[in-house]
Amino acid sequence: TSTVAASALTAGVIYASRVTATNAGGMTVATGAPRRFSSPYQVSGAHGIGVTPDGAKLVVASDVNNGPIAIITLASHAITASISTGVASQPMGIAVSPDGTQALATLLTNGGGGVNGVAVIDLAHGALLRNIADPCVGTTLGDVAYLPAGSDAVIPDLSSGCSAMGMSRFSPAGGSSFTFVNFNDTNDPFGVAVTPDGASALVTMEFSHKVYKVTLPSTVTPISVPSISAGIAVSPDGSTAVVAGND
Repeated sequence: TSTVAASALTAGVIYASRVTATNAGGMTVATGAPRRFSSPYQVSGAHGIGVTPDGAKLVVASDVNNGPIAIITLASHAITASISTGVASQPMGIAVSPDGTQALATLLTNGGGGVNGVAVIDLAHGALLRNIADPCVGTTLGDVAYLPAGSDAVIPDLSSGCSAMGMSRFSPAGGSSFTFVNFNDTNDPFGVAVTPDGASALVTMEFSHKVYKVTLPSTVTPISVPSISAGIAVSPDGSTAVVAGND
């Protein structure tokens, strides 16, 4: 019997183990071997996650006050940046820009001076570029997605007057102009994904059995799904989407 201390394992590395039983009659290798496992990266309150297009870095939102937003370099399996939001807000969802230079993290305010909005992160330098406040101070932002061109992004959101629910489109570079699309539904927009051609966005409603397809800029089509919906992802060819049910 042999043991390996957890402290001897490198986070993110996939290890393999094989058991061989030996007695006077010979050796027997356990069926199903080898068994594979990995040691987790230690990111407090890990919530949203994104991957750069080249597969070199992970960007992780820590659902704790003031962040951080962690950047993990996969070649070294090291947390190479831990970025504070600079405000009393918790990072939630993550989206990486199509060119891999920036990331967005949705923010949930957690006290005085906090921001409900989006943090813009410089991935090359591991630094916060700016925080963008949402027009509705009472909104609760979960997910965010870039459009393929990289100049705009979309979030499930409330209107500027906090009176309607739907989706907002904005520019991470400018940040002051939000274009809102009303779903006429009060069941909390939650997850978002964009088709590879950038023609449509899909938004889940957290407390209803619906996904809303927004043919950009503003044509809304409701789609019924079997259960309460949460996260959503679109296939690389844009033909289908997978919805995480919450029932």
